[in-house]
Amino acid sequence: MQTFRQIVGKKFGPPTKLLLGDITLSKRTSNTREMSGVARVFVHPNYKPPQTYHDIAIIQMSRKIRLSKSIMPACLPQAEDDLLKKVSSKNFTASGYGITGVGEAQSDTLQVVNLSGYAWDTCNAFYREIPTWNIKFPDGITRTQICAGDAIGRKDTCQGDSGGPLLLPDKTKRCIFNVVGITSFGPNQCGEKAPAIYTNVLSYLDWIESIVWPAKRQ
Repeated sequence: MQTFRQIVGKKFGPPTKLLLGDITLSKRTSNTREMSGVARVFVHPNYKPPQTYHDIAIIQMSRKIRLSKSIMPACLPQAEDDLLKKVSSKNFTASGYGITGVGEAQSDTLQVVNLSGYAWDTCNAFYREIPTWNIKFPDGITRTQICAGDAIGRKDTCQGDSGGPLLLPDKTKRCIFNVVGITSFGPNQCGEKAPAIYTNVLSYLDWIESIVWPAKRQ
């Protein structure tokens, strides 16, 4: 299971349980709902907070999970796919359990939002003005990150969505979606016109595969 590094090191400690196969946190709404413990957390070795680079981790479940119509493996983009060519023309889908407005509680039901991609130059221009720019982005927003949002400021990922997926449809039909990004960082107030920043999964395929399929790397 992919997530972002920050979520496995918060003040409450690393995650201890994983919920799969349901879209509601507090109650069972699916007969395919599964719970698993956490066997191990793999943090990218180059993650150095408070910088936002390499904000990715992999969680190993403590037991095998039965696949079903509600639980399926996440599909990764392939290096040759070049899914992020002309990123500003892409229409992404993001999901999470974050808040849906200022002052609101975190959502109990999985939320989905459609977002537009931003060119890296445009994204850098938005964030260059924030006070923590030199601390969080000493090298600027790089190609190891993706920017996506809503130009009007009506839609966004928000607090509580961190670690969730950024998706693109799979044109090869081998999957419905590819997980191309992981929610990492955004503006202080959700819904601003500034895009959010996502870890670019394509930049970490070798690292992911070295952990998930180590035999293939030998």
